[in-house]
Amino acid sequence: MTYGKFCGIGESIGLVDPLTGAGIIPAMFSARALIDYWYDLKGYEEYIKHSYGYLSRGAVALRSNNPIVKAFNLTLSCKESSKLVGLNVGIFGLINLIRLAYKSSSLIKSMGDRKCG
Repeated sequence: MTYGKFCGIGESIGLVDPLTGAGIIPAMFSARALIDYWYDLKGYEEYIKHSYGYLSRGAVALRSNNPIVKAFNLTLSCKESSKLVGLNVGIFGLINLIRLAYKSSSLIKSMGDRKCG
């Protein structure tokens, strides 16, 4: 998040929800946090890690081939992501999202197995 004299916000530091593609809200909040922590850049980094750690869980879930890891990380990521945008995602919504993730990962895998030409 901070690199020498440079500080990053929003998408430049990976604050994009891998499940929804949302990035505007985290970008705005991270910009505000940078202003608040201008004289304490370590505090800024800690704030970002604490507030947006769930984004990495979503990325782990999408990359994982282990169904338990995928389901656990998707559930945590969706719960946090829904809070950010003000939605209330219930257990059935999470189950449907996990099913969709499995379908999309198997579809992508089958497309990768095909040979072109």
